[in-house]
Amino acid sequence: MSTATATPTSSKQGTARVYRMKTEEHLCPFGLKTVDLLKRKGYRVEDHTLTSRQAIDEFKQGAGVDTTPQVYIGDKQVGGYEEVRAYLGLSVPGDKETTYQPVIAIFATSLLIGLAVIWAASGSRVWADAGVCHCYRHGIVGATKTAGRRKLQHHVS
Repeated sequence: MSTATATPTSSKQGTARVYRMKTEEHLCPFGLKTVDLLKRKGYRVEDHTLTSRQAIDEFKQGAGVDTTPQVYIGDKQVGGYEEVRAYLGLSVPGDKETTYQPVIAIFATSLLIGLAVIWAASGSRVWADAGVCHCYRHGIVGATKTAGRRKLQHHVS
C-alpha cells in the first residue's frame, strides 16, 4: 500500500483519510470522486492508494468492509462515496430512484447525428456571414468578396 498526502491551502474542516483502489488494471472512479469532493469541501486529504489485490483484500479484512473507497474523518469511519455525501449533508441518490439522464443523453446524441446525416445527404450548404446563416436551398447562391466586405448574390428559382 502506498500513501500520498494532498494538502490544500485551507484545511478548515480537518483531515480525511481515504483508502481507495488504484491498480494497473483498475482506477476506482468512486475513489477519485470521493477525494475530489473532500478537497472541494475544505478537507486535508490523506490519500491512501491500494495498489495490489493483496493490499485491497488486507485492507477490507482489517477494516471489516466489503468495498472501497473507505473514508475516515478524525476517528470516525464514514464509509464510501455515498456515505460521505450524506455525512456532508449533500443529496444521495436512492436505490429505488430512476434517473433518465443517460437515456436522454443517448437520444439527444442520436437526434443530432440523424439531423447531421439528413443535412449532409440533402446537399444543402450552409455558412455564416456576419452572424446570419445563409442556405442555398433558400435562394442565396453564394457570397463574393468585394472591397473587403461580403456581398450576397441572390438567385431566385
